[in-house]
Amino acid sequence: MGVPPATPTTEYLEKVQYVQCLADFKGKRRLTTKLSEIVKFRDEQKKKEDLERKKVEAIAEKKEQELLKIVQRNEIYALNETMKRLEEANFKEYAAKRSSSCNGNDNNVGNRLGAV
Repeated sequence: MGVPPATPTTEYLEKVQYVQCLADFKGKRRLTTKLSEIVKFRDEQKKKEDLERKKVEAIAEKKEQELLKIVQRNEIYALNETMKRLEEANFKEYAAKRSSSCNGNDNNVGNRLGAV
């Protein structure tokens, strides 16, 4: 048999009721308390890490939103400039057509207004 003499056999454990000593109860209580403290500390650390992660994510999201605003603003300015140039070109074209039609038909214009 390879079992040390102090280790009870299964047959012996069936015959005798095993009662833990008081030191075992105190040790178990200390161990349980220490484990609960460790779990509590880890939970608090995890909450702190989650809070920090959320703060970092919020800061990154805010920076991304600010960058998006800048890009959109620049696009709007570029579009406004393009529209301004197009409007000026259309106006110049209209003014040229208007002046050419007015210069060639001075009599007709006066007759339309009721001048003799």
